[in-house]
Amino acid sequence: MHLYDGRIASRLQRSISRSRKCFLLRLFLVPVAVCTCYLFGWHWLRGLTTDLTVRLTVLAGFQWIRVGPDSAMFRGQVFRFVIACTLVDAWCGAIPLIWKIRATILSNCVYMGALAVLMFAVNISRLTLVNVLFSAGVPWHVVHDSFSAATYLLVWAAILRRRAWRDSSLDRVTQGKSVSRIA
Repeated sequence: MHLYDGRIASRLQRSISRSRKCFLLRLFLVPVAVCTCYLFGWHWLRGLTTDLTVRLTVLAGFQWIRVGPDSAMFRGQVFRFVIACTLVDAWCGAIPLIWKIRATILSNCVYMGALAVLMFAVNISRLTLVNVLFSAGVPWHVVHDSFSAATYLLVWAAILRRRAWRDSSLDRVTQGKSVSRIA
């Protein structure tokens, strides 16, 4: 059995408390980041998302028509691509959870950029598949909500995989410290 001396145990407890506060701060910053995201129109991203989704749906053999910068029509029904359709709100909300305090700004920005590209590709695929299945007769809410849930699950998996909130604050406490053994 291993026991830490009193000083190390006290440091460990303070470090855990600091880690918990840091995690709670990150959670608090998620809705702040999402609300900040909604302060911008993201018109260019909504337009790009609309354009690519309509083009790919047409390539799949269905007659979708782009009727505006962020709107498409199928069989007389108009669909508007809003900010949530781009997943940029999920990306912004992920920033406080994926940012590694001990990593360089460049390293964090590269990861965020790669995540943005991945999320964009997954999202275009999701929207195209939703449009194709809807065009084939599957009810909108069933197909849209199912694929949206699966996409958000993938985003959450990427956040969990990064584990940025575990920025090895406990390693500093126990590094180089001897451990007493009791037989």
